Amino acid sequence: MVATIKSGDEEKKVQLVLSELQEKINREKKIKKERILKKTFGKVNFHTIKTPLEIQKELRDEWE
Repeated sequence: MVATIKSGDEEKKVQLVLSELQEKINREKKIKKERILKKTFGKVNFHTIKTPLEIQKELRDEWE
């Protein structure tokens, strides 16, 4: 699609609409990324009392 725009008010209106559209797209991408992160990394709960080595040993034992 090709659109010819004269400078002035028309150009400002188009730029405003384009910037609003870009902001909406960025917001949707951010929400989608957050959902993916929650689905993939939000399932494992670690006890705060355990040391990293203890957690690693438990995870290793579960794979065997």
